[in-house]
This record gives sequence, C-alpha cells and structure tokens, in this order.
Amino acid sequence: MHKECRHIKPDGAKCKAAALTGKPYCYFHNSLHLLKVRKGSAPKKKQSIDLPLIEDRASIQLALSQILSSLAFDSLDPRRAGQLLYGLQIAAQNVGRGFPMECLNPVRSLTLASDGNELGPEVNSCDRPEDCPKCRFRNTCSFSEAKDAESQPR
Repeated sequence: MHKECRHIKPDGAKCKAAALTGKPYCYFHNSLHLLKVRKGSAPKKKQSIDLPLIEDRASIQLALSQILSSLAFDSLDPRRAGQLLYGLQIAAQNVGRGFPMECLNPVRSLTLASDGNELGPEVNSCDRPEDCPKCRFRNTCSFSEAKDAESQPR
C-alpha cells in the first residue's frame, strides 16, 4: 500500500505515481515543487516568464500561449521568445500526437498546501491487489473502487 502523488498536471489529471514517504508528491514532482519554491525566492528579471512544466500537450499549449501573449504586450525580447518557441517545437515533437488533449480522468477537488500549491485528492493504492481483503485502506483505495465497479451488475 502506498499513497499516490497529488500533483495536478496542466490537463487536469492527477499524477498517479507513488508518493515519497511523508510527502504529497512523487520523486519527480517533489523536485519540481522544490525548484519552484527556490525559483520564486530569486529576484525577478525584467523579461522573466513563468512557464509551466512541459510534461504533456496541454502544458506545451499553455506555454505557447504565454510566450505569444508576452510578445504581443512587448514584455519579452523577440530573440528570447524565438529560443523558447524553438524549445517548445522540440518538446511538441517528443510528445505523442495520437492521444486527445482532453483529460479523461480530471481532478474534481483540490486541497491547498501550506505553501499555496494545489494538491489533488489523497488516494491510497495497492501494489498487490490480492491483499485487498485484509488491507486496512481498502475503503479508500483506488484499486478497490475499480474492482467494486467491475463486480457490479450492468
């Protein structure tokens, strides 16, 4: 039994990786949020732009929108914008195009952490489904919810 990462991706889905012990996030997203805290404490430069983490097509679209908006309002140097757009072009080539951009399993409720970050709902998940009958978390486990749904008559 482990807790799931509570990071919410730009498309509205929650990361389902195993969270670090005593932390709300998986290893990757814990590092991301620590970087965000450090970045937030650094002095802002004149032409700074706060882009989202590029992790899917939705985040690429969001970053593109922010860069174009900054260009339109003349708050970003065109050369720097060109470099950012080139990076997004590379990211777009690395992301699969066969999948829809809509999130199929969006987060429906949020919790705010003490640092102001949004967290998805806290969920426990089974590593071994055969342990479900004796698990003390079986009523809150995402696997047992799916298993219960499968066993319901249609």
